[in-house]
Amino acid sequence: MAKVEVEVKDFTMPADRPFTIFGKVEFEEIFSFKYPSAKSFSPRRGPTAGGTVLTILGNNLDVGSSLEVKVSDTVACTVESKTSTQLLCKVGNLAGPKVDTKTVTLSLVIDNENVKIPDPTFMFVSNPVIKNIFPSRSILRGGIPITVKGDYLYASERPLMTGIYNNKNLIAQSVCTLPDGSQTEMICPSMDVSKEIKDADSQIDLIILYDGSSIFIPSDLRSFQYKADPGFSKFQGVMQFVVNEQMIVFSGYHILNALGQHYSVSIGNKSCNHIEVDENHLKCQPSLEGVNVGDGKRYDVVVGNFFYSISNFVFL
Repeated sequence: MAKVEVEVKDFTMPADRPFTIFGKVEFEEIFSFKYPSAKSFSPRRGPTAGGTVLTILGNNLDVGSSLEVKVSDTVACTVESKTSTQLLCKVGNLAGPKVDTKTVTLSLVIDNENVKIPDPTFMFVSNPVIKNIFPSRSILRGGIPITVKGDYLYASERPLMTGIYNNKNLIAQSVCTLPDGSQTEMICPSMDVSKEIKDADSQIDLIILYDGSSIFIPSDLRSFQYKADPGFSKFQGVMQFVVNEQMIVFSGYHILNALGQHYSVSIGNKSCNHIEVDENHLKCQPSLEGVNVGDGKRYDVVVGNFFYSISNFVFL
């Protein structure tokens, strides 16, 4: 730290200024030198189309009058915000011939001084290619696992699924995840559109976003249908089940608007061994291990984000 002193001298005395200038001022504020440092950054990969927002963590990142971030000699990372401990920048696109992957080096320069970044490698991955999406429908409340298959699906650490309805972008989004080690398959829960779509049978155009960039989806895969949520008839009093019966049957409606494999049924803390569905019925073969006559259990049906529960269920 040091005191700041400014001194001005000018003895030239030009014709239009018949006097000299001399003065000195000392500021009360103390000037301190701060050295910027970087600790880490994330994410570590992104699509060649760019758009990946990098978060760089460190100390004194907001000092200096000039700041430049690059992910290679030719690709800039445009600074969007900065504080003392965090810097956000958006990666540009990687021009040139198509590549499967390309590893580059992240650089940070403040006031013409290179700031060392531990493990500065960033990987560009070729833009994803979508080949299949299944199933192509969901209930309005969403949460149904949608399997997306293709190439280079790992290009982003946080792919998103959303859509267009009636020529407007949906607000609802869902985060897609890749099974461990997969590069060609990911799971995207269908969006909960119950606040944006009221029609029981509506069609949207799917959008998959990779770091803000919309990925091309073939027209035969783009159309996605939303159907009404299932419902179940209410029971009066206590629902009873004889322990030697094979299946518990629940009546309802719109049950086939979700696939049978997406239903989960539990009685107490145990799941049903087998589930069958048709348009108006859900059948469950309960696990009777440890069940005694007179036991009262809670019965839960879950499909996607839809939840239905019966608390007064008794075994006879």
